[in-house]
Amino acid sequence: MTTTLTFHQLYPEQTLPILAKDYAHNTPRRAELFCHPFKEARDAGCYFFSPVAFDFKLTDKSLSIRSKRDDGTYKAFEVLKSEAPSNNNFILLQDVSEKTSERCQEYYRDRLKDQPLPDFINRETFGFYEIMLNVFAEKSPDDFFIQIWLGGVIETPAGVKVAVKHASNTQMDAGFLCLDGIIDTGQWHGWFAVVLKPQRKNEWVSVNCHQPLCQITGDSKVIDTLNIIPSKEVATDIFIKPVQWHICDKTYGRKPGKYQRAYIKKAQT
Repeated sequence: MTTTLTFHQLYPEQTLPILAKDYAHNTPRRAELFCHPFKEARDAGCYFFSPVAFDFKLTDKSLSIRSKRDDGTYKAFEVLKSEAPSNNNFILLQDVSEKTSERCQEYYRDRLKDQPLPDFINRETFGFYEIMLNVFAEKSPDDFFIQIWLGGVIETPAGVKVAVKHASNTQMDAGFLCLDGIIDTGQWHGWFAVVLKPQRKNEWVSVNCHQPLCQITGDSKVIDTLNIIPSKEVATDIFIKPVQWHICDKTYGRKPGKYQRAYIKKAQT
């Protein structure tokens, strides 16, 4: 059985997802000629892309991140293993392109002007949907992770979950792994994000906006159709959902996470 994945683009500059079968693959010759299972897995579902180009360098002691600004300089920082646990190490849109950020904020505020917001959010100064990526460090052998916010909201028919995985048949030596995830879009109403685990050490690894960052397939049904809603056509109730989900709810950051709390509550009823 097949199904459709809908992507509601919130960040207007986000590279749009594409059906995996339509991507220009660089497939090993022998796999292209003889390995149908490889190609079928390669072409399943769709690929998503990073909202920002960036580089990272992993060492035994730290993870460094840099992203080129419009003027050619870099927004850069280093997160030390000794600082773990560490979170909220962001690259924001304004860090790499002030003009794009200003243009997007004007657009976002216009979209949200008639929507109720809590008193602690000043709609004239708050940076809506500014986060591009976040680095966090853990006190564990796994050390560092990079969370990427992929510019919008995903939606599937009721009861259909999506499976997120590394695009391994396309990104075989990317220098990172996209960690697996299963998302119930009927329960998760926030911004779509994935988590990368840096792999290659002691050299800079580049991530651009046109290489598959992750592959999304159906958990129980095959995703064979991609429905893209451009930012200006996204319904207002969809557009504001991530703000309500992440920001307006003061309990969002409480442990366990909001998504997990919903499942715990569901299991108890």
